[in-house]
Amino acid sequence: MISQTKLAFSEKDELKKIKILKELKGVQIPTASAILSAVNPEIYPIIDERCLQSLTDLGMIKWKTITENNWIEYLNIIRVLSRENNKTAREIEKGLFAYNRINLDKEYTNLYK
Repeated sequence: MISQTKLAFSEKDELKKIKILKELKGVQIPTASAILSAVNPEIYPIIDERCLQSLTDLGMIKWKTITENNWIEYLNIIRVLSRENNKTAREIEKGLFAYNRINLDKEYTNLYK
């Protein structure tokens, strides 16, 4: 595992990087994005269904499935938003998650009330 992650972190090509991480047992794109984000939240967001719903609602994407090519598109969108708003990729992703909770999650019930 260590050599696989080391290889992924040394890879410059983002598509190859995600493919290398997906070779780890049980790792798909969302988990791979979390690994990348844990190591470098400045440039790596976590890809999440809620974030995708937010981007769809904002008219920024039209796809709903997480594929390698869609990961690259998501990564590019988040990085542009990151630069434009002087925030880290992780902060942008958290903002999209919050947007979803506030604006799109009508079924949410606070279990702690």
